[in-house]
Amino acid sequence: MSQPEEGAHVIPVTVQNAPAGVRAIAPLPRRGSQAGSQARSTWADLVRWDGKYRPLDGDTYKDLPEVKELKELVKKSFFVPAWLANLESSQYEPYISHTDLLSYVAADLSNDVSGREYTKVAIESDEQLSRNVAGCLPMIMHVLHHTSNLEFSNETLGAVEADRRHLMDGLGSLVWDLQSGGRLAYRAERQLQIPHPSTGRHVRPDSCAFIPIPKHIAGAAPPAARSSLLCLMAESNQPNYGYLLHWVTEFKRLGQAENSRHQVVEGLVSALYQRRAFGFPNHFVFGTAYHSRTTLEVLAATWVPSESDNPGACSMQEPNAEGTDPAVGQVNAPSGSGSRGVDTAGGESKAKEGADKMTIEEIKKHNKIVVYAIAEFSMTNISHLLQLYLLMRYTRKIAEDYRDDIEKNSSTRIRQLLKHSDDIYKWAPPPPPASDRGSKRRKTESEPDSRLPDVDEEEHEEVDEDSMSVDQDDSSGSISDPQELDSLGDPGPTYRIAGDGTSYIDSIFMC
Repeated sequence: MSQPEEGAHVIPVTVQNAPAGVRAIAPLPRRGSQAGSQARSTWADLVRWDGKYRPLDGDTYKDLPEVKELKELVKKSFFVPAWLANLESSQYEPYISHTDLLSYVAADLSNDVSGREYTKVAIESDEQLSRNVAGCLPMIMHVLHHTSNLEFSNETLGAVEADRRHLMDGLGSLVWDLQSGGRLAYRAERQLQIPHPSTGRHVRPDSCAFIPIPKHIAGAAPPAARSSLLCLMAESNQPNYGYLLHWVTEFKRLGQAENSRHQVVEGLVSALYQRRAFGFPNHFVFGTAYHSRTTLEVLAATWVPSESDNPGACSMQEPNAEGTDPAVGQVNAPSGSGSRGVDTAGGESKAKEGADKMTIEEIKKHNKIVVYAIAEFSMTNISHLLQLYLLMRYTRKIAEDYRDDIEKNSSTRIRQLLKHSDDIYKWAPPPPPASDRGSKRRKTESEPDSRLPDVDEEEHEEVDEDSMSVDQDDSSGSISDPQELDSLGDPGPTYRIAGDGTSYIDSIFMC
């Protein structure tokens, strides 16, 4: 079976002036066919994505406001507690005294973060940063150890998706559930709605991080707007308006890097259409494309004004496809400031300030989606795993500001946008009628469900190779038990990590 080329990073958008009413376009058809490439380009054009994975570094896009903001976000992710650069600090003691393996890993980490690109922060200046990083160390060390075992030990056993995913699910739960204090929620296998879907096409990322918002915001919105305030597919007559999609993750096996990226973009597009419907097209959404067994590629996306609506924008020279990917683990700590949302001095996001000042006309001009490749990280490198954690952690702070944006301004903006730009609210189908699905208790339109939907543990869907679902790792000749694959339909593991994480180190590192 043919595999997508790893170097094919730019998708030419070849279909122009597609009819506005066309909806039956499959975002991700079968790989390896001319029709498949054409359909992907058609979908990108319909959802107003330019089809590129833009590099964050380089001169091509460096003066754009969203690039400046993303660089500031990356810069903040290089802030580490000062003790992390000191191997003799008490926080390293459990690892130094445990095994030779962990001693070497701790020494590598300490040496790496001693570099000038990292900003060392005293504990008294940011106690939460110190506690959070101390809590993440056992998890990222476990990820490294487990990945090494899969790659270099007992190879004849092979590996399936669950083997490679479960610890990354644990890291996601740590960042989005435990350390967020309930301000975000992490779930697996939740079906999303996207614009211009094909019939029977399910978009179900392997995992998502959601921002809970008060349910009264959507309850107070005019009925004509409500379906577009959803990111989750309405699976009953009680659509769930209580969550904003913030981060999506998609796993694909060896040789499917392009599919993983595209399926992350599907989730990002769902999130962006939802966010614009709430009145905030300048928000960022994020995703991780997990592919090639050990590679974690972070993407970010947002709405921007198209060139036709922004005559003052400078003309952009198209980058070469070969230059779109960042080097693995290389995320330069940039200088400069962003005009869209990150404060360079205090570390607090200015997203609320920028969002408050947006006029309805400015919101309407944000009609083009751009996707940036922030960095690639290797699961076999402890410093890369730390950098990924810090990046996710910092976007959590931005997510909290985004939630405040929505709570403060959305009700007014939704009414204004419906009056002046109602096409923003035509991207999603309405919830199914009550007769389509039963429910234990009927709710009024002003009382939307505030719970994330459960996933039936017995449910097993028949899917094609390109859908967001389970993939067996084809790196070995082993054949997996179908029952094991079916079990991945449940929401996935949730790790509860108490204190600074060192109290349970013996239980997770029995080598």
